[in-house]
Amino acid sequence: MPNVSFTGLLIVAVVAFAAPLVLALTPARRLPAIVLELVAGIVLGPSVLGWVKIDLPISILSVLGLAFLLFLAGLEVELERLRGCDYPGSDRVRCCHSGAEGCRGKHLGLWTACDRRCHVR
Repeated sequence: MPNVSFTGLLIVAVVAFAAPLVLALTPARRLPAIVLELVAGIVLGPSVLGWVKIDLPISILSVLGLAFLLFLAGLEVELERLRGCDYPGSDRVRCCHSGAEGCRGKHLGLWTACDRRCHVR
């Protein structure tokens, strides 16, 4: 059984808690908390100080964070914009909007035609 240490995870949790708190206490700094968290992660991580090593709990947390990020990104996709538009020949445009696997580059000029005809935002 591997030796699991949670000190790195504790440091990550303290930084995640302290960054918004520090920014709230200093209202003169108008900075998103994620910027301070990224800088603290670079400084405390294995690249500079080496206080936090990538071990089992941190790698599991990173995979869960990536899954959550991709889930939230999927919620932001507007499916109506991916379906294409309704005009003669729109089936070819739909294949181009769904990706290059359907059209293989021979109908790429229809992307701009669909944008102009359907008034894609």
